[in-house]
Amino acid sequence: DTTGGLTTLLSLTGKYAVSFLLLSQLVSENITVKLTVDGVVIWDDTYANTATTSSVFLGSSSSLNSIGSDSIIACATDLLFEIQTITANNVLFQFVARPIL
Repeated sequence: DTTGGLTTLLSLTGKYAVSFLLLSQLVSENITVKLTVDGVVIWDDTYANTATTSSVFLGSSSSLNSIGSDSIIACATDLLFEIQTITANNVLFQFVARPIL
């Protein structure tokens, strides 16, 4: 939502393990990222994205040339991932979510 609000990219209810959080087709601007797991805000940060970085793994120190990311986020009841951009309106979001029994 480029008009001033957060946009939900992922909302899960139940027990899940989530990894490989990848945002792509980003533009040079400030981007707000918010992750809430089981009612607790884990990330709520605004960062300046540079024009040279059009893709980013979240929660990872891995490069885009490697497979996967370091972090696995587990939720027991719910997970909510939101972003806000200023001008980008074609951001792609990829992730892996596996139910936990």
